[in-house]
Amino acid sequence: MTASGQTGVTLGLERIVWFLAHVLPSDPRDKLRVVHVAGTNGKGSVCALVSEALAAAGYNVGTFNSPHFLEPYDAVRIQNTAIPATEYTRLQSWIRTLDSTQTDKLSIFEQTTVLALWWFAQSDVDVAVVEVGMGGLRDATNVFSSVRNGIGSLVQCICPVDEDHLGIIGNNIEEIALEKSGIMRPGSWIVVANQERSEAFHKIRQEAHRTSPGRIINVRRQPTTDIHVPNFVIDSSDVPGH
Repeated sequence: MTASGQTGVTLGLERIVWFLAHVLPSDPRDKLRVVHVAGTNGKGSVCALVSEALAAAGYNVGTFNSPHFLEPYDAVRIQNTAIPATEYTRLQSWIRTLDSTQTDKLSIFEQTTVLALWWFAQSDVDVAVVEVGMGGLRDATNVFSSVRNGIGSLVQCICPVDEDHLGIIGNNIEEIALEKSGIMRPGSWIVVANQERSEAFHKIRQEAHRTSPGRIINVRRQPTTDIHVPNFVIDSSDVPGH
């Protein structure tokens, strides 16, 4: 799983960041507001719930899941409708053609991440809900900055963490929790799910307080918060039509 190249998983951000910033006609990140979801268990369910809640509130929502459900294209959705298969194939071919000019080629997952972000930006979604593929810190989805002028990673969710991909993203639960906490951004909201593993909870909470103190929401069996969050909404001045 650590093999490099198009058929393997290659952790690291250099290739995809370069591709987004310098190979595409424009950088899709410049248009995206993101809810980023990491963890071991429940990521897909959280992405679905967040996407449905935002859509019900009137936002145009893109969702990128990893892995896909039945077909590769159903991992990329807007308003819970998958990208058309023909459009997916067209964009996939275009991205692969662009990538063929590069010395250091994107992995398949990196190509799919680029495809999703490009389609969301071109479709003018209000919010993109993005599920981490593996880990967090070095995952291909971890390409978003802190919020500037309403654009960037608004919220990061850390779902329950366990010893997944042991030896690849970490050698113990604390190292794995630290890797997954790598999606956190200063000044953002950080949502920490109930953690069965106390070592994971303490490491995640430590990183959250270090990264964005005062903007942490702890979700437990009986939800509590570090701070009061009155009527949390996406700033309407930053979202066309709201």
